[in-house]
Amino acid sequence: IYRDWNVPQVGTADIDQLQLFSEVLGGAKSSRLSQRLQHQDKLVDSIGSGLSTSQLGSNFVIVATVKQGQDPAKVEKIIDEELDRLIKQGPTAAELERAKTGARAGFIRGIERIGGFGGKADALAECAVFTGDPGCFRT
Repeated sequence: IYRDWNVPQVGTADIDQLQLFSEVLGGAKSSRLSQRLQHQDKLVDSIGSGLSTSQLGSNFVIVATVKQGQDPAKVEKIIDEELDRLIKQGPTAAELERAKTGARAGFIRGIERIGGFGGKADALAECAVFTGDPGCFRT
């Protein structure tokens, strides 16, 4: 199952909030989708959500690999339920704190490297290209 939505471009507050939303929904083993579909109901081999950010627009994606013999429609229904519940009720304080901690830790681990995906060079270049401010990562 592959779901994809067009969302705002990088450098916006919306993208920062969607990154936290994605982490709570399906970004980790403790996420709602992983807990329900992979660990509780055991309907999928893998499940996740994430963002593909870009200068003009970005994409929010949910990807699930349904276990052989399971009904994809049932998995889609549960994805819709969890997505709707998170939109209506918002994350718990613990979920939000885990998401923020994960985002900060990932960024810090990334900028400990000079190059490579997520290194200092990427952070500076992304900020310079997308926002015109190489130091935008500070905010």
